[in-house]
Amino acid sequence: MNVDVAADPTDLLVVGAGPTGIAIGAEARAAGLDVMLLDRVPMLSNLLEVPTYMTFFTTRDLLEVAGSPVALRHDKPDRREAIAHYQSVARQFQIPAAAHDAVLEPPRSDAGFEIKTRCGGGERLRQSRAVALATGYFHRPRRLSVPGEDEPWVHSRYVEPYGHFGESVVIVGGGNSAAETALDLWR
Repeated sequence: MNVDVAADPTDLLVVGAGPTGIAIGAEARAAGLDVMLLDRVPMLSNLLEVPTYMTFFTTRDLLEVAGSPVALRHDKPDRREAIAHYQSVARQFQIPAAAHDAVLEPPRSDAGFEIKTRCGGGERLRQSRAVALATGYFHRPRRLSVPGEDEPWVHSRYVEPYGHFGESVVIVGGGNSAAETALDLWR
């Protein structure tokens, strides 16, 4: 298979295009660096898979990235406001991103870094002076190693109640998200 080699190395490659990757990218751009976000899924994919009307149990100041204020209708942001905020930061700082560009090999370093990625049917060798990993944790659920957890009706993430209408449901967890999920399903 042919490997396309990127023309010029960037200052920083960020593996992950979620909130942390965007925050790193914004700070790098504010410092005048060339940056590229790489992710095997779309930008902010982790937030696209949480319940549409979920309220985040965080404060406005903890969502702020690179000094960009967050516009909220209430004290706590919801999913839509968080996505809009991070997209706004990506636009404001003109952070380039390569979505659907999966990292195939860990970064190698001699004089700088090389990362091999696959997008579509082709492979690309990307070069940079530095690499930051911001891969998150939402796409790697913690398994309980109990019988039945691999059944098709068992889910590690909750998005919306509609597909569970009329079903008996067990929620494993006891934090804010579990309580919100239970209330959403009950309603």
